[in-house]
Amino acid sequence: MILLVMVAATGCHCFSAREEGRGNTVGRLDRLELKVTCCWNIPPAPENIPKIVDGAKSLGFNAIAWTSRRQDALLVKLCHEKGLKAYKVLEPLGIKKIRRENPLLQVMEPGEEQLPGAAQIPKGYLYQWGGEPVAGNREVHESPLACPNDPAVLSHTMVMVKEAEEIGYDGVCWDLIGYRNYHSCRCPRCTECLAHWRKTNPSAQESTFFENQLVFLYNDLGSEVRKQYPRMALLCHTYPEFTDNPFYGRRLNVDWCGVTVSWFFPPHWPMEKVKVLADRVVNGGYERPGVAGMPLIGFYAGDFRKSPERIREELAAIKAVRARAIMVDELGDILGDPEIAKVVREALSDRSEGRAD
Repeated sequence: MILLVMVAATGCHCFSAREEGRGNTVGRLDRLELKVTCCWNIPPAPENIPKIVDGAKSLGFNAIAWTSRRQDALLVKLCHEKGLKAYKVLEPLGIKKIRRENPLLQVMEPGEEQLPGAAQIPKGYLYQWGGEPVAGNREVHESPLACPNDPAVLSHTMVMVKEAEEIGYDGVCWDLIGYRNYHSCRCPRCTECLAHWRKTNPSAQESTFFENQLVFLYNDLGSEVRKQYPRMALLCHTYPEFTDNPFYGRRLNVDWCGVTVSWFFPPHWPMEKVKVLADRVVNGGYERPGVAGMPLIGFYAGDFRKSPERIREELAAIKAVRARAIMVDELGDILGDPEIAKVVREALSDRSEGRAD
């Protein structure tokens, strides 16, 4: 069950590949073992699933993380026939997908209900949809979210994990575990837990408490999956942004920890920032042995489009830090842009495919 009173965060012990055999600091193979993409802009009609699977494989991906709640069995079947892994994207705090009434909702800080996302997004405002806000901007996620301390989140999420396992998914990918305001929740339960926590951690930063709530939810979920379904791999994308520590993923009980290094929306981050982030995600040190950082690149067409040269640079930056895994989204927009598809295919197909489990 999710712990309600947390101890103070301590410095993490970083494991290396030489120490544990699967770490991601030294001794890595010079290849991408896991090349995963998500698809949500192609309608999940039965006739489109072969196009999605074939399209992903043609670009050099060896795994699909499936966000839709439709065509799961067909998607898994075709992925396995084509030699791809299939992972189910689950959103434990997404109130539309936890399948129950009256979840304990997050409560934001006073005044935050008036910020872009909760309120109308002003014309011309560079809203980031859960990614790192533009410097100087304040915004919140558009969707209400359940509180990470909601005691029913774990059990209801495990129902969805069971369904995914029975369908034949190779693992799950956690998404949408975070705070609507990107830093805290002021619901009665969190307020009570915070008061208890402060008694034993009077000098600690409040942000440590709120980071712990996310970490402990991830880790409780991970422990349950490993205990009940040990064959299933654990992926995640740390989203929405946790602004007080974007790299809290180093503490998580997962196999592949996805962290954004280049977001979908303009203003697109400077390449120097992308390179620094990629290195930190891959080589920053993870608290648990065997965890590999998985840099995420976002691409949308239209007004948000990055140039082919820019995508080439981003992919090269991830290769340069010798990543074992990569996530590139969104598949539908990549397939619909021949220039971008060519760049992705060239970058991902020039290495022999490794294991994805």
